[in-house]
Amino acid sequence: MSSATSNTRAAALKVEGNAFFVKRDYHEAIAKYTDAIDIEPTAVLHANRAQCYLNLEMYMDASADGRRAVELDPEYSKGYVRFAMAEQKLGNLDKSIELWEMVLKTANRAQTADIEIALSKTRAEKEAQNDLPSLLSKVHIIPDEVLQQLPQNSVESIIPDLTNREEWFSSAFVVQLAEGEFQRAQHLMSLRKHDGEKVTGVYGAIEAFTNYYSEQAMIECQTHNAWFDEGPSDTKTAVMERLKGQSWDQVRPGLSLTIRCWIMKGWLMNSMETNPSAGLEYIQRAIDILEWGRVTFPSVPPETKGAVFRDTFTEPSGFSSCNVSCVSTWEPIAPIPDLEVFYEEVSEILKEITADIKKTRGERKLDTAGHILCFYDYHLAEAHALTGLYHTQLGHNLQLQGVAEEEYFAHYEKATIAYLYAAEAIPEDDEKHAWYLNASLANGSQCLVPVKFHIQTIKRMQRAIPKMEKIWKNSTLAAQGRDDTMKERMKPLEKLEEMLRDGNWTKDTMIRLE
Repeated sequence: MSSATSNTRAAALKVEGNAFFVKRDYHEAIAKYTDAIDIEPTAVLHANRAQCYLNLEMYMDASADGRRAVELDPEYSKGYVRFAMAEQKLGNLDKSIELWEMVLKTANRAQTADIEIALSKTRAEKEAQNDLPSLLSKVHIIPDEVLQQLPQNSVESIIPDLTNREEWFSSAFVVQLAEGEFQRAQHLMSLRKHDGEKVTGVYGAIEAFTNYYSEQAMIECQTHNAWFDEGPSDTKTAVMERLKGQSWDQVRPGLSLTIRCWIMKGWLMNSMETNPSAGLEYIQRAIDILEWGRVTFPSVPPETKGAVFRDTFTEPSGFSSCNVSCVSTWEPIAPIPDLEVFYEEVSEILKEITADIKKTRGERKLDTAGHILCFYDYHLAEAHALTGLYHTQLGHNLQLQGVAEEEYFAHYEKATIAYLYAAEAIPEDDEKHAWYLNASLANGSQCLVPVKFHIQTIKRMQRAIPKMEKIWKNSTLAAQGRDDTMKERMKPLEKLEEMLRDGNWTKDTMIRLE
């Protein structure tokens, strides 16, 4: 195909992509722009595709296209705009501010006012993120006198006794496992060195941390030619291209590291920063790549593809629950966009986890206790909790619609049961055990359940809390008001028992506590 013909074909594909964009058919528009880019990559095509990704809330892909647009044409202001918008959505505010400032240098006078507004908003977001009172309200500052009561320190005195009694069903072993991985990662990261602008060190810390972040990711991504700065779509394409001339053994380290870096970034943003939606983006895209890898390369042996593609890393009993656990709360405060799709996915995960447990969980003992809890029991609990979340949200929606009580009562009742199953799947000394019981009570208060349910569940919480406090007295959940919330939830016990003693109710009387 001649150069003129190629240019004509690329231009025609761009026009077709624009037509789909106007119709808001962004997936088709992306397909056309991609075909055009394959023929003749330009800044305009990458910027157009970036806008499609922005509209689809696929911010990692949008960022990759925005970056490519400004590389191809450093004077193209729309490239900087798309890049800046994507980086802002991903929580990379410093980078976004830098890009908005560069836009001002390339934009015409008519665009300046809008760009200055965008820049001002991003700066304000950054200032709010850095505001000390705001940070202190989100961060649990642990006094020196209670430092030894952190979970990782508390378990040191608990595990020997558990081991002597061969009681392997305890969250202490999970804390021990996590602390061991953290210490290994911390040691590996301490070996990095600076030589001017160059950072050198050893690799392996990212795996330890997921199985301080930016510098270590740089070291490891450079070592293995990973795709950390690319979006999922470009990463898939790049993997297929690299496999044409390299073996899986050569490609696997880069792909595995890319996935782990995205997971780590998502976890950091969801847990330690102020942008959980951006964290969810990284986690979801990591799962997209995991799913793609399993479907695209079914004949490649698991030991060749690597650990990240094994079942214990992906669904059912591995990392896939993280894409929904970011919204795993019993309160209907963050609506789930497509409840039925959500329920189908959770139901499938629950079914597969249950089958996986029967088939491969193995025997609990000292060297497997933490692993079994992490990769089987906790994910079973999470799946039940997410089932509860579905019914909570659906019950809440129906209640707002003013339907008959029995319709939304049925979903609150199912949520009540699901959270009980979640609690039973994990040890009593784990804080989530009592927390799931709390969630069960919360849903049970929204429908008709027997008096005995409230009494029995509150008493289960009362038994679990002292065990929980031995390990989890000081935790992130505790800092967020865990104890006050559960204390408030247990208040009705005295009144319930009084009503039983006075003969006003029997244990089987159906009541609704509001």
